Amino acid sequence: MATETMPPSRTCEIEAREEWILRLLYATDENDESRPVYGETRLMMATFLLQRKLRENFEKTAGFEFTAGKFGPHDEGVLDALDCLAEYGYVERTPEALHDSEYEGDEFRLTPKGEQEAKRFFDRLSEGEQKLVHWVKYKQSVRSLGALLSYVYMEYPRMTADSGSI
Repeated sequence: MATETMPPSRTCEIEAREEWILRLLYATDENDESRPVYGETRLMMATFLLQRKLRENFEKTAGFEFTAGKFGPHDEGVLDALDCLAEYGYVERTPEALHDSEYEGDEFRLTPKGEQEAKRFFDRLSEGEQKLVHWVKYKQSVRSLGALLSYVYMEYPRMTADSGSI
């Protein structure tokens, strides 16, 4: 008797948070290439900016619930969403020691399967929403970590709790 192979268990579902992270990772540069994002802190700040600017400009939410943390805005849901996306095979994480980027931190990039799914979600956005995602990824998250944190602290001072100096 042949046995059936069961799919891997899914402890998560693709919801708004995961969709927005996929869109952020998918956004392409001027050469129509999607670049990775480096470091958990940089990704945290990028998703925070995305959440805030979506609310401010489009009266939408990305599904995150940021609170003021010692190192600025924090939502454990960002890391949970990354784990979920990795479980689905959409995102891969390369440790800092194994990539040759000038940026510090682990590298987060879409897999080919993730790129297909992310494109589908990205293409559903309005032109203004797509521009916002590009602004977050290519004007903010590519800054040095110190510059990115300074920007977030200055724009949203209530989202820091005893952050101290950078």
